[in-house]
Order: sequence, then structure tokens, then C-alpha cells
Amino acid sequence: MILLRKVHNNLMVDLRPVNSKLVIRSKRLIRLATGCDAPSAERAFEASGRRPKTAILMVLLKVGRKQAETLFLANEGRIGLAVQAGLDI
Repeated sequence: MILLRKVHNNLMVDLRPVNSKLVIRSKRLIRLATGCDAPSAERAFEASGRRPKTAILMVLLKVGRKQAETLFLANEGRIGLAVQAGLDI
């Protein structure tokens, strides 16, 4: 999973929340990965199109969905590289 870029800081963050259990897990992952509170995780989750990985980048860099997706495309889909690139902007 690490080589497939689905893990960030030992958290499996690249998942598709197709049921209520995975929606809850997604929001918890956003909180764990970013240190944000539950309402912020909820807002980011919805604003990201229900994509936990994108929501994490949005919270960490305080950017919108389009910019987060652009950073992912430019950085091999890796959160760590995208965060570094976003901080350099």
C-alpha cells in the first residue's frame, strides 16, 4: 500500500467511503492526519468530494479542492511531496 501511495504516516488514507462505516473512518483519518477538530474534518471531507486524501491536503495547506488536486497531480499523488510543494508556493 505504501508503494501504491495509499498510506500517509502509517494511516491508510486513500479509500473510497462507500458506506457509513467508511465515512466515519474517513473523517477520523482526516482528524488523525491533520490534528483538526471533528467539524473541520467534516467540512473538509464534504468539500473534497468525499475524498479523504484530498481533504487531508486541503486542511494541511488550507487550500481548496482544485488546488489540492493540482498539487497531487504534480507530485505523484503523494501527500508528503504535495505538502512540501504547497509550502514552497
